[in-house]
Amino acid sequence: MSEKIDLDHFMRATLPKIKKFYEGRYYPLYTTLIVALEQSVRERNEIINPCVWEEDCDGNWETSCDQTFCLDHGCPSENGMKYCCYCGKPLVEKRYAEEDGSKEE
Repeated sequence: MSEKIDLDHFMRATLPKIKKFYEGRYYPLYTTLIVALEQSVRERNEIINPCVWEEDCDGNWETSCDQTFCLDHGCPSENGMKYCCYCGKPLVEKRYAEEDGSKEE
């Protein structure tokens, strides 16, 4: 999987080149381009770094953004959930897998 892009570093490296190209012309287009670039990088980073929801043995869902969510029935995808309701990132679920019956003590 690709690495997450550092938005601040990306914008510091990209902005001077874009400013030089526009040289004060077409300012509305320039600002629109900057906003679009920032949004694209944020969306890419969210896809690379989704919020993982792991089901525990009690049926609760622990999120990678340090929250707990309880569902009465089914899993997040069965309830139409595609994004984390806490952080807004795409949701990836990991179902609880019961062990084969042997328990270590």
